[in-house]
Amino acid sequence: MPWLSFAASPMRFVIRTICEQKFIVQRLFTLIRISGGSMHQIKTVSRITGVNVDTIRSWERRYDLLQPARDEGGRRLYSQSDIDRLNLIATLVKDGHAISLLAGMETPALEQMVRELASDRTPAAAGDNVLANISDAIKAGDDEQFRRGISSALLNLPPPFAAEYVLAPALHKIGNAWASGEIDVGLEHLFSSILREQLNATIATLRLAGRGPAIAFTTLSGERHEIGTLIACYIAASSGFRCAYLGPDLPPQDMIRGVHRAKAKALAIGSVTGAGHDDEAEQIAEVKEGIGEDVELWLGVGAHSRFSALPEPEGVRIFRDYESFNLHLDRFRRKTDQYQ
Repeated sequence: MPWLSFAASPMRFVIRTICEQKFIVQRLFTLIRISGGSMHQIKTVSRITGVNVDTIRSWERRYDLLQPARDEGGRRLYSQSDIDRLNLIATLVKDGHAISLLAGMETPALEQMVRELASDRTPAAAGDNVLANISDAIKAGDDEQFRRGISSALLNLPPPFAAEYVLAPALHKIGNAWASGEIDVGLEHLFSSILREQLNATIATLRLAGRGPAIAFTTLSGERHEIGTLIACYIAASSGFRCAYLGPDLPPQDMIRGVHRAKAKALAIGSVTGAGHDDEAEQIAEVKEGIGEDVELWLGVGAHSRFSALPEPEGVRIFRDYESFNLHLDRFRRKTDQYQ
């Protein structure tokens, strides 16, 4: 029929024109995106984000997650903003969030969720988790879990934070569990041995990189509780000081000889319990005279030490917590640097 033939021809023209215009618009959009910055093919995006290619395609198909541009061959091209968005979503999916919910969220909202997730993983939050695991291990008598917890603190947390908020509390928890009858003396010795062993190993490793002034560490004669002093040694070693641990329970003359052998610029002595040695003041005075004025003398004290509630003796610096000890290390480094 003529009129049908006449009508079909313009219709085909209109359809072809619309399709051509749509292609032109899509091509123009692609060129604009490409000109705005580097574009990446899907394999590159997968390598950058850690999300495999099939998953990216699936998320696009099911959830309209991204709207990549296309090159002339139809291959997907992703902008940096696409990659940033995919990174955010991949992070949240790994944390257990549903992709179906994340896909419909704007990028700023995703960024806020990731910031909140990061804030939950600060050293404070991580330290709480590690200490909780250590506490559970002590209660269960699980030495392997305890070992993993101590190792995690030493490897993953800032040393001053690990010392103050994980290692020292863990030591107290061991003592309290034994005192309350929650664990027997065998487990108390086992947990203490693990803590001592891992501190010594970490200090030995850190000592290899030490380039700062030398510091000697020990405990007073009669003081067998050495782990608190080892924790202080660990803090100093992690700050780059050359730390020499002389061992616990040293008479004054052995401390003096140890300081001279190590060429130490400071001697740190631990005094925890105060039990069994009534001559603390005499020991300190003897050591102070023997090491000379050029070597600083530091005393780390526990709650039961005779020095814990006393003013500092002349020429002796007393530390009652690891935070103040760590702060003094910075001042000590600056002071010694002036004379080198």
